[in-house]
Amino acid sequence: MIAPGTTPDGIEPSGPAKLCLVHSPKCFTAPKNNPQFGFSPKAEIVRLGPTKRAILFSAVASAGGSGSLTMLALLDVRNGDWADLLPRVAISNQGELAIWRESNVSNAALFVTADALWGEGETHFSKHRFEVSAYAFDSETQGYYLRDRYVTRKKYPSLDEVDKVVVLEYEKPEILQRLRQQR
Repeated sequence: MIAPGTTPDGIEPSGPAKLCLVHSPKCFTAPKNNPQFGFSPKAEIVRLGPTKRAILFSAVASAGGSGSLTMLALLDVRNGDWADLLPRVAISNQGELAIWRESNVSNAALFVTADALWGEGETHFSKHRFEVSAYAFDSETQGYYLRDRYVTRKKYPSLDEVDKVVVLEYEKPEILQRLRQQR
């Protein structure tokens, strides 16, 4: 992993984060963004199915304010180069990601995100409704696609009230029911 450092004022990343193959010039570079996805790069191996694994790569974009955006890429090596199996996905610092293995809904792991939506009269860290997005694997394209998206009926606590946003655990029954209905 390559973290680019900061701009001379120390506020923003000086460029995008990268994940490179060992002993190879092949690198995955975080997509363009303003500010760049360059802070706190992380990579972890995730299991997509019984024999399929990929690398979940993330990096944060921030300009020093109270909000940040984290890009998520699910990387696989194909023909000696990186392939991102997800469409462009990013969540705010008030967002949440879960990877679920639900064989009654999908043969591969589901990627599910929830991100805060500001409503009228709400402050940055007040309770919000959340946009929930569920990504499923398409065996034909060998990649993930947005299978379902909805906005929660309930407002959930944000970072003024809790240390970590927790939405998906409470919304899981609704998410899975919606996905089963789409089969």
